[in-house]
Amino acid sequence: NTTQKDAKYPDVGYMHFCQQKQTIGFRQLIEKFGYKDEFAAQHIKANDEQSTLQFGIVALKPKSRGNVKLRSNDPHDLPVINAGYLEDEEDVETLLRGLKFYRSLLDTESFKLHDVEENRFVIPECDVFEYASDEYWKCYISYFSTTLYHPIGTVKFGSIDDETAVVTPDLKVKGIKGLRVIDASVMPTIISAPIK
Repeated sequence: NTTQKDAKYPDVGYMHFCQQKQTIGFRQLIEKFGYKDEFAAQHIKANDEQSTLQFGIVALKPKSRGNVKLRSNDPHDLPVINAGYLEDEEDVETLLRGLKFYRSLLDTESFKLHDVEENRFVIPECDVFEYASDEYWKCYISYFSTTLYHPIGTVKFGSIDDETAVVTPDLKVKGIKGLRVIDASVMPTIISAPIK
């Protein structure tokens, strides 16, 4: 979907999760999202009481950037990963526009036909703002945003002479014989679709 009239390409996608009331395994699904316990509990309670439709808004071309750094020169030490989610305000604005569009669907005949109602979760930090205001939704986004686990750009490729490049243009790891990188980590920008 395109959230801006002058956009050349879509900037958001939507994912849908439909669950019948008291779906088996719903608790495990929600726990995988990594929400804080009090918010996971609200999701679980909602599904205990009714069928639920959850939707996820995907920023297709996020501007925020994170980084991966070595913790030490010991290969057994885990790296330091800073995902950098939502650090660029434009990503928040894109998600906000996507959320507003999706909420507008509540007024469509299809949603009304199925008696779709919005669940409102208790989020003390967000509840200080007027419900459904931009400030409220920006706060909400900061609580419920997660990753689709499609990291890219963590292994730069470049010429043999480029000291910042990890792999050569033919994807051979510099300095290690017989090793190539063959995944999305060499892609400098993410594609606008899930990487499988």
